[in-house]
Amino acid sequence: MRVNLVAPVTLLCVLLREQLLLFEASNLDSAACILTRDQIHEILLPSLPERTNELVMRRKADSLIEQVMDLGFLKKRSHLGADYFEVRRILKAKLDAEKLHELKERLKMYGTTEHWNRTQGEPDQS
Repeated sequence: MRVNLVAPVTLLCVLLREQLLLFEASNLDSAACILTRDQIHEILLPSLPERTNELVMRRKADSLIEQVMDLGFLKKRSHLGADYFEVRRILKAKLDAEKLHELKERLKMYGTTEHWNRTQGEPDQS
């Protein structure tokens, strides 16, 4: 099934896929790539269009986290704590190396996700 993702969700998926790559390269013994909400905010917020209100930006990031969870790419790991998430390996299958490179180039070409939405509409993802 093909799913159309909005640019900020695509951005978060790309950033999480990169985190999964880094994790796999350095943690051969661990079974799961676990990130905290703060870690996700840390990698995501600099890439979102700037807003003066940090609380608004964090709420937007939390909304994106929920959307990515709904897609099945993130899973809440409540047994570790309230704000722990596993980056699911299905993301690796959905965003293979070629697709990841293509999306990173598109994001780089359009700069912010805000500009991407204004000029190109929503990116098409599978």
